Amino acid sequence: YLIPSASITTVLFLSVYLLYLMSVQGRWAEELGRHYIYLIPASSQSKIFFSTLTEIINDIINAVFLFVISGILLGTNVVEILLCALAYASYGAILTYADTFARKIFGRVHSQYLKVFAKMGMTLVVVLPGLLAYFIAVYLLPLLDIPPIVAYIPLILYNFIAAFGVLFISRGLFEELEMH
Repeated sequence: YLIPSASITTVLFLSVYLLYLMSVQGRWAEELGRHYIYLIPASSQSKIFFSTLTEIINDIINAVFLFVISGILLGTNVVEILLCALAYASYGAILTYADTFARKIFGRVHSQYLKVFAKMGMTLVVVLPGLLAYFIAVYLLPLLDIPPIVAYIPLILYNFIAAFGVLFISRGLFEELEMH
């Protein structure tokens, strides 16, 4: 209602931008301060997954509320609402697991500003290929008589693959108690 030319894609990218800015204050990191997590007889990768699961579920719930309400207000079809919610959740996963990787790499760095700046830059590098795939698909799909809504699919697939890739390379985070 405020911006007549707005679409659900605009809502998606504005909300992802806000998610990117707010990702600095991830709540999952409280688990690093609890010594119990290091005593659980599970792999480091599963500890990371389960300690970040609440963040991922929170992103999914936020995506459902945000895009269902926005989709209704903007008159968007159900498939595009679902794809935008999945895209938002996939960005939430990338940002959460990029934070785990940044904590693994910069665990002993004392400068909080350096950690934040490096994490934001690293996250941007991880996210850019998915964005490029989306924008290329948006421009190429109409030339092939394929609806532009399909452009969300490579974005979502890339984001989930990248998120689990970053989770995989962050797997040693809970192995060194002294690091945190």
